[in-house]
Amino acid sequence: MILYYGSVVLLILAIIAYNFKTSLLAYIQNTPVQNLENRRTGLALKECVNDNDSLAKLWRESNGTAVIFASIDVHTWDVDQRRITDIRVSTWCPSTNHESDIDSYHWQIEDNMALKNRNTVNNPNIFAFRATEVIRQTQISPTMDSVFKPLTTRFTKTIIVGHNIYRTVALLENHWKPPAAAEFLDTQRIWQFQHRRLDAVTLEKALQTSPEASYDKALFNNAGNDAQFILRLLQAQSCFPR
Repeated sequence: MILYYGSVVLLILAIIAYNFKTSLLAYIQNTPVQNLENRRTGLALKECVNDNDSLAKLWRESNGTAVIFASIDVHTWDVDQRRITDIRVSTWCPSTNHESDIDSYHWQIEDNMALKNRNTVNNPNIFAFRATEVIRQTQISPTMDSVFKPLTTRFTKTIIVGHNIYRTVALLENHWKPPAAAEFLDTQRIWQFQHRRLDAVTLEKALQTSPEASYDKALFNNAGNDAQFILRLLQAQSCFPR
């Protein structure tokens, strides 16, 4: 008797599974692929629209509000990303109108200078915009604070910018915490929204597809130079004059 009822249950489950599969296939066949893709794209682009809207709002406010943009780029050893090799910060105020008004800082971390990447290109010695300083890993927090604390005092809004900024901040989380009042903008998300794309884009490709942005291809893969180029990309994305 138990065997009989067990067989009946298995038969019922098999029928239910067959009907579900048939219904799912019919739905997929009757729903255009483009519609499914558009739904997926629409949902993902909602994640990007906030950064794009925030940038547009900051652009409008910049005439009457003291706004400073500070880009951060961090390079790590590709074998162990807890080992930071160099950090770069660049700052720019929209009230100026030339790319030379971008102020730049570049620090190499003495503890990890001997580490060489195995798979990812990193050129720590080609920083082109200022002298590179060498600091200890324990100096990361006070060094970053020495740049950001005066900004939060002087400016009404401090906007921290990066290409995949939340990953950048995560790399620093054991060494430094951003100012509590700071806002964040991600040039990668802005690029995705403006180009209606979902794929992650490198900083170099984002600059290549932004005709208004100026950069030197030979200077990529250096945290110092990359932070400068992040702000140039932001200027192009926002149509700020350079």
